[in-house]
Amino acid sequence: PELAVLISYSKGELKQQLLDSGAPDDPFLAEEIMNAFPVRLVETYPVLLQQHPLKREIIATQLANNIVNYMGFKFVDRLRASTRSNIGRIARAYVLAREVFDIQHIWRQIEALDYQVDANIQLSMMNELQYLIRRSTRWFVVNRSDHEVVCPKEVELYRVTIAEIAGQLGKYLCGQPKQDWHKAHELFVGARVPEELAAMIAGTRCLYTVLNIIDVAGANDQPVERVAEVMFQVGEVLHLHWLSSRLNKLERGSRWQLLARESFRDDIDSQQRVIVSAVLKHAVEEDSLESWMAQYEQPLSRWQQLIRELKEVERPDYAMYTVTIAELVELARRCQ
Repeated sequence: PELAVLISYSKGELKQQLLDSGAPDDPFLAEEIMNAFPVRLVETYPVLLQQHPLKREIIATQLANNIVNYMGFKFVDRLRASTRSNIGRIARAYVLAREVFDIQHIWRQIEALDYQVDANIQLSMMNELQYLIRRSTRWFVVNRSDHEVVCPKEVELYRVTIAEIAGQLGKYLCGQPKQDWHKAHELFVGARVPEELAAMIAGTRCLYTVLNIIDVAGANDQPVERVAEVMFQVGEVLHLHWLSSRLNKLERGSRWQLLARESFRDDIDSQQRVIVSAVLKHAVEEDSLESWMAQYEQPLSRWQQLIRELKEVERPDYAMYTVTIAELVELARRCQ
């Protein structure tokens, strides 16, 4: 009962915050009104629906319900606290992330497995989707300003590429991420989850990286497949996947520690993009990573030594990660 009250009040508060912002007037978010009416009405009177006298209220209600239903009542507040972004920007980033990963369609596929697979497996898959949309929403908030985001174009660009890479994720991954993917994939398939859905959900911890891959590919005029290969190779060589995963074990005793942890993740993502771009510019041959590593052997050796020391610490603190991230920034600067 207490959770039901919290959910109800959080929806009402979020709706009012959206109404007070410019979110309901955003052309991209305005499409949410179509989800509030039967399909027949939407198909017959699309123009009239956009002229509805309660259009802003309906859009705000739809957005608030959708966000809380899928992500819980703490999602928006946490994101606002950690990014200092306004509610309109967060709502736009959420809908963009939801659409490019086609989350609602995947969620319905999981719900359709009722009484076919164990309920705990379904809950686990939903938790993985929430992780994916949480990370990707933050990515859009941090990496796209309000003026840079042209949502229809972004959806078209990202959605097709994400679908292609998601279907071949096992091919691009290497090292520990690949082992984790195989382990999760086998678990879901063994639980009678359809193959395609199992493959996608097994890769959610790495799939949001596709956003970085698409950005780097566009900036360097490189094929997405090539960038995906280098991105995951660099992540494995520099132990970035391990570093990001280890951050989950940091204690969050205060708001400042929560902010620091999210900032560390953002820095890992941004520096990985810088390093991958440097590797791609270094050589166009298949061995570009190896030749790049040979040229920058000294700073890479220094980084590997730091990671080895960090792995030996049973309970690293925030100061250790601060030093580690600073070293990663320096590595990226020296290796460009």
